[in-house]
Amino acid sequence: SHKLNLGLTGIWTQARNAYVFNASSTATPTNIYDPVTGAPPTLNNPRNTPGTDFSDPTITAKTFVRSAAVSDTLGVFDDRLLVTLGARRQQMVVQGYNYMSGTRTSNYDESITTPVYGLVFKPWEHVSFYANRIEGLAQGPTSPVNSGNRTIIGGGQAFAPARSKQIEAGVKVDMGTYGATLGVYRIEQPGAGYVQVIDATTARYVREGQQINKGVELNVFGEPVSGLRLLGGVTVMKTELKDTQNGANDGNRAIGVPSFQLNAGVDWDVPGLQGVTLNGRMLRTGGQYADAANNLSLPTWNRFDVGARYNFKVAQRDVTLGATVEN
Repeated sequence: SHKLNLGLTGIWTQARNAYVFNASSTATPTNIYDPVTGAPPTLNNPRNTPGTDFSDPTITAKTFVRSAAVSDTLGVFDDRLLVTLGARRQQMVVQGYNYMSGTRTSNYDESITTPVYGLVFKPWEHVSFYANRIEGLAQGPTSPVNSGNRTIIGGGQAFAPARSKQIEAGVKVDMGTYGATLGVYRIEQPGAGYVQVIDATTARYVREGQQINKGVELNVFGEPVSGLRLLGGVTVMKTELKDTQNGANDGNRAIGVPSFQLNAGVDWDVPGLQGVTLNGRMLRTGGQYADAANNLSLPTWNRFDVGARYNFKVAQRDVTLGATVEN
């Protein structure tokens, strides 16, 4: 068998910004657990200095993304073996503009053609082994204007797009009312941007080296009794920085990548109340670092959510009302 796919996408985004700081030299003592309400600063309107008109914020960035992809999934042995081969042409134009003057400060136009490989093997009816590889362009970060009391050198400038690569393999068991997936992956991408302190008043925004993420992911799902659905998963991740400036941060963990993630959820159709479902979710996220030198870190944290939804029909059309509290 053959399944031919053709995809064309286009995305255009524009970022605008307007802000003003309190010019008062007297600080207002406050506390995040007992905040103090202060008088708001005076807004400059109409515009006195470029970038400060809240009714007409200044353009700070424009992004154009165009993509064309084609692939063919070939099935052999009664579709027990599926092979996907394809390619994608991607273009990304990123333009950055100075907040105060409105002049363009950066203009990156990157294009790339990348292959797509995929393989699925079904030795038995309910078991599938899979592997795939994909590449693409990822938009670069935009440096902040300041960090605390330090001015960022060249702040507000956009970084060029960069290539990322992902390889994944695993196995899936689907018995209808219950199943599981087990997968491993490796992701290569440019290192995350971070603020590098120069002295008490200045800093620079740096993006350097490569970031390698490796992980193992297990997900299970099932409906042990009618109307009660369970879903859970755990991911263990290892991340490493390579080719950093002078090797200073080589071998360190990347910024913002937790060591593990543990998620569990439940969905329950309330007996006797047609269309009413209650749900809950627990998220446990492992510790992660907040700087490339691995001196600043965030501890493991938990989140517990609850929610409900109501499904009904209006004029023969399905309608769902839902509410969720994220704690």
